[in-house]
Amino acid sequence: MAEEVKETTVAETVPTTPEATPEATPEVDETSLEDAEKSTGIKDAGHNQDAVDLAMKTTDEESEPKPEVLPSFFVEDDDRIKVEVDILFDKETGKLISVARKGLLNQNDFKVLGYVTESFEFKPAGYEDMSGYRQRCSVFRRDAGRMLTDPISVRNYLVVWHLKDWSMRDRQGNKIPLGFTEKGALDDGSIQTVYKMNTTLLDVVLTLFEKDMMM
Repeated sequence: MAEEVKETTVAETVPTTPEATPEATPEVDETSLEDAEKSTGIKDAGHNQDAVDLAMKTTDEESEPKPEVLPSFFVEDDDRIKVEVDILFDKETGKLISVARKGLLNQNDFKVLGYVTESFEFKPAGYEDMSGYRQRCSVFRRDAGRMLTDPISVRNYLVVWHLKDWSMRDRQGNKIPLGFTEKGALDDGSIQTVYKMNTTLLDVVLTLFEKDMMM
């Protein structure tokens, strides 16, 4: 007995919805898409051509050579070194718990503590400045048999002559202004205010400033 062959009409094989008609389905060049995905590193399951074109444009822009910047060999009067620190503190008492360079502490790890970021701007010290400070802060050590520089005394000069701005606030949240003499040093009132700072906070800030200035 011969096998019956079921006849299939055109209507049964072609969907009647407009979305499935050839006119409503855009042609896609699979080869160009694959090349674009390989060159840009982007894989779009929906073949979003606009996204691929944008990624390729961005890649081209990033590949364009940027102007070279010459190294900075000299200290200018308007140069500034900005030191930013993250501070953890007790929300109930305000007592400082930890001070570190900005970015080293993750606020999400210390949700029970208060978290703020403070900044300090210093004018970098040139060779003549540092030489003078070291000479003035050197004492003869008999046990060592030579002149040694007191680093704490040098830091005092850095505070007085090189701190130019900060974000420190009082308990009411108002920024504390810094005053300066005609020669550019902190005035007496500002010096006393700085020396009232938390010892750990001031020590970390000055350590970071010296590190960034001296590389």
